[in-house]
Amino acid sequence: MPQIPDFQFDPPQGQPFPTVTRRPFDEPLADFQVFGERNSGTNFVEQLVERNFDLERVQLYGWKHGFPVSMGYHRRSLILFVYRDPIDWTVSMFNTPHAPHPDVKLDSFSEFIRSEWAIFNRRNSRRVWRQRWNATSRGELDFMENTFDRHPETGKRFRNVMEMRRSKLVAGLSFRNRICNLIIASYEDIRTNKEPFLDYLSAQFDIPRSDTFDPIEDKVSPDVRAKKTFKRADISPEDFAYLAAELDADVEAQLGYAITP
Repeated sequence: MPQIPDFQFDPPQGQPFPTVTRRPFDEPLADFQVFGERNSGTNFVEQLVERNFDLERVQLYGWKHGFPVSMGYHRRSLILFVYRDPIDWTVSMFNTPHAPHPDVKLDSFSEFIRSEWAIFNRRNSRRVWRQRWNATSRGELDFMENTFDRHPETGKRFRNVMEMRRSKLVAGLSFRNRICNLIIASYEDIRTNKEPFLDYLSAQFDIPRSDTFDPIEDKVSPDVRAKKTFKRADISPEDFAYLAAELDADVEAQLGYAITP
């Protein structure tokens, strides 16, 4: 299994909370793209930045929930990678799994966390992927399994969502070593420090904030009719023990998370 690269947050001096921040280019920013797994706050962060800065939100560098695949990043683009508490995220993935393949077991949380992870392409997938994520295919792929959500090295399905999470986290953290303007931060920190985060972003990249602060109090995620209401407190001791064993405690600890009920 690939190991997570040497990783360390920048100390929280002049910033609201620990982040990874890189600015290899001096050119003023023109646009940004958010990356992060589903149910990790990507829609919220997109709206927070878009409504409070005069920056264009783009989807030029690949699927925001996928692995870094772009051959390069423009000097005037900003990449934001966001992640979320592992337990809250897993519960949210069960409640709102987003186009799960029929092989994914959704009858109970216990079955879900022990199920292989796979998603399928929805209707009009070729048009959606081309227009939204700058991805193409030879023909229509409606209702076929989406290989963007398989392991990037083996091509196999992930054993479960926890293995998928680890792989996506390690890939997202690799933005540190790619030549791009970058901020890496947790959803929880951004959510509870909206204005300080915006002030920090403004100062680091020399971009003025909008005259009026928009705290993004409205719903920003798409409605999902089949959303469940399972809660963190509903996890059984047996399921939590399995969940904790399958998550990568070292990776989570480096991101500031302890795997606790």
